Order: sequence, then C-alpha cells, then structure tokens
Amino acid sequence: MAVAKIAEEQQRRRWHASKPELQLLHAPPQMRERLRLLHAALLSGQVEIRVLPDEAFGFMHGKAGVITNGTKTAFMGSVNDTANAWSRNYELLWEDASPEGVAWVQAEFDALWNHHLAVPLARAVIDDLKRLAGRHDLTLQEWRDLLQDDLSGGGHDLKEVLAPLIEAPLYTNEMGLWPHQKAFIHQTVLAHSGPFKRARLLLADQVGLGKTLQLAVSAQIIALQGEKPVLIAVPKTLLGQWQAEMWDLLRVPSARWDSGVKGWVDERGRVTRGFRNCPRRIALVSSSWLGVPGRRAARGVRAGIRLVILDEAHRARKAGKGRQRRPNNLYRAIRRLATRSRSMLLATATPVQLDLIEAHDLLQILSEGAPECSEGRSRGGTCTPTRASPWRSAVRNHRPVSWSSGVGTAPRSRRAATRTAGLDADLLDIRRSLGLRDGEFEAGQRLIHPPQPHRGTAYHPGVLPVDSGSEPVHPANHHAYPQSSRRTGTTGTH
Repeated sequence: MAVAKIAEEQQRRRWHASKPELQLLHAPPQMRERLRLLHAALLSGQVEIRVLPDEAFGFMHGKAGVITNGTKTAFMGSVNDTANAWSRNYELLWEDASPEGVAWVQAEFDALWNHHLAVPLARAVIDDLKRLAGRHDLTLQEWRDLLQDDLSGGGHDLKEVLAPLIEAPLYTNEMGLWPHQKAFIHQTVLAHSGPFKRARLLLADQVGLGKTLQLAVSAQIIALQGEKPVLIAVPKTLLGQWQAEMWDLLRVPSARWDSGVKGWVDERGRVTRGFRNCPRRIALVSSSWLGVPGRRAARGVRAGIRLVILDEAHRARKAGKGRQRRPNNLYRAIRRLATRSRSMLLATATPVQLDLIEAHDLLQILSEGAPECSEGRSRGGTCTPTRASPWRSAVRNHRPVSWSSGVGTAPRSRRAATRTAGLDADLLDIRRSLGLRDGEFEAGQRLIHPPQPHRGTAYHPGVLPVDSGSEPVHPANHHAYPQSSRRTGTTGTH
C-alpha cells in the first residue's frame, strides 16, 4: 500500500513537471473536448491505463494492440488523424488477423501490463484532465469581478478565491491547503471585503498546523484585490523562510528589508536601496526592527496599508501588574499600525503565556481603529469590556486558563455548575459546538469527534469558522485542487 502511494505521488509530480498547461496552449481547439471524453471514460472504467516508469524500458515508442469484436485482429503502428496527415504525410498501420499475429501482440501487451513496476494511472492525474478540459485564463480584473460577484451574493461559497493558486507549486508539487487553512483564508477575505471592509483576526492554531501558509495566502489574495501594500512583520530569524515559502510554494514575489544593506531584497536576491523604494507590494520586515522607537516604522504607512500581519504576535505584550502594566515597543508599534491599516492579522501558537489578560491585550490591538471588531470600548488607552463580553469576569479576576486543543477553559472549582444562561451568545454558540453541558468547562477529547451542528457557519475557538456541513478531510484524501478550474493571468503582486 505504501509503495503504491509513493508511486502515485511520483506520477502526480511528474505529470505537473511536464507543464500540461503549456502544452494545452499549443494544442488544437478540439483537444479540450478529447480531454473531457478521456476523463469520463477513465472514471467510468471504459478505459484503463497503467504506467511504467522510465527505468523499466526507457522511452516506449512502440504502438500495437488487439481489437476484439466477435473475432480478433492485431495492429501495429499508428496514423495521425489530421487533414495534413491524410493528404501529405506517409503513415503506416499494419493489421494482422492471423492467430499467430494476434497471440504475439497479446503476449507483448500482457508482459507490459502485468510488469511488476506497472501501476494504475494516478487519480490526481485523472482529476487534472477535467481541470485542463475546462481551463481558461483570467485577467486580474476578471478575477476581481468574479470574486466581487461571489461576495455580493453573501460570500458563502467563494469559488474563485483560490484561483491564483491553482497552478502554484503548493498544488502541483505539494498536497495543497488543508480544510482548516481554506476556512481561515475564506473568513479573512469575507471580513476584509464585507460590510466593515476590514479583517481583524487572531490566528491561534497550534505549532505545525500551517499558520505561515494561511497568512501568506491571505496576504496574496488581499494584495491582488487592490493596489495598496501589505506589510508582514516576523522575527528576524524567519524573514528568509517566509520569503522562500511565498516564492517556492505560491510564486508570490516579495521584498524583505535588510538593515545591513539598508535596502529591500526581493525574491531573486536583487537589492533596492531606500526604505521608501520597496519594489514589491508585499513587504517583509523583522518585528524587532519594527519595534525600535522612532519614526522609521511610521514612514512606510503614510499612504495607508491594506493589510498588516504580525507573526509570533505574543512578542507584542505588556509587562507588570494591574494598572502598572506597560506595553513594550513592539506592542506600541503594532497598535499604531492598527489605526493606519485596513486589516490586521495576528498569529501565535501561545496567545496566553502567563495570564489570560495577554490574550485580551492582543484583541485590544485588533480593536484599534475598528470599534465594530470588538465588544469593548477604548478609554484612555485601555479597553473596558462591556457587560456582554465573555472576557469580562475572566480578565477582571485574572483567573488561570488551561489551553487544550486550542480552547480556553476555566479551571474546575466547587462552583463548577456556574449558570450559563447569562453568558454571551457567541460564547454559548462555541460551547454548544463543542458539546459542553452546563457545569462543564473542558472540551478535552470532545474535539476529536465534535457533534455536527446545523448547516451553516459554526464558530470554533481560534477565531476560525468552519463549514459545519461537511466532514473534515485529510489533505491526502481530498481533491488536491481548489474548486475553480480557472487561473488568474496575474498571480504576482508586484
């Protein structure tokens, strides 16, 4: 089983390495219809194909077969079915209906078909035939119009949101995005382009769940939607990794600020000097540089930024106790940027390190310049939760929190049967989605098999909506491509 999966994955990678999209550009118009018919025949079982790797016989150019229709006849050779071939070319097809000829061709076919290295044509390749049959290029403006149409219809099914990725290495060389990653990107685009025209989200997935890709794809989609820049702040040690992943997996160009050369270094290593001369729409800076006091961080946002992303957001924090708590330089810088940017995404696997109020501090950043994104009111630089806020009693009393499976849970106590009737409506929805009953405050293993709520959007912890009408699917088992068969003509964000 493991060997078969490896062989299938190798087929998929080799198939995409052959650049079938480019070959289709030079194919005759009827080729798309042929691909559609071949896809249908393969799915129905009318046609079956096995593949032999090059190491078996090298390039196999011989063509022969046996046709059975009451009687059997064998053939060798091929004829091109073009008008030019029939009118000008020299073509040769040899037929042999003798029992000896038929038996010989059949024996040759059986030896190849039953070869120990022969494997069925990979399902990923079969599925890609359908994509190629319906493929057509979109200009950037056409993609924007289609996305806007989806958003105008309520945004429940953003069919074209991932079109810029459909032929990126993330899908052709890797296994694509996980369902939870697609859900976050979907939510980001909805919030950014919805009624409030801004996305303010805290991504608190655990380590290893692909936060970098979620943020990078969100940056790409939002950058393609408009003309204003996107600023991404990450720890200095991760700058190169971020830029490499964006180019190697998404083919998204970006520039990172290098203080040593006092210039921007693009994805190809070229340097453009001067902070104001960033050659790419997506700019990467180190969070430590951003946190240096002064005006350097503000100079790049005078015209406004479409999106600010802060990775390892727990580094932006306050120190001290009670009213003596003071923000560090990074916290101040990010909070200022929040007032000048349309959307902001914060990502950290540890939103709470010592105290629950640290998570509240991050939410307070998201509410800057976006009062509709928070239930709190800002008074003199501090956030005062409203009566309905689920943070109210927990933050005020500084109760410890247990973070299990990404869910904040209150500790057990003698008063475990706390009344839930007075809790915030959103918090009650979260509790119901986790199957928590009155008096229960730990989800524990319930997250492995959560109850299925009604059809629609269920808000789970981690500020991440998921489609509750479908079962979670492992990337190895789900369709490796976005829903759309379209691709945008411009996937770069120069």
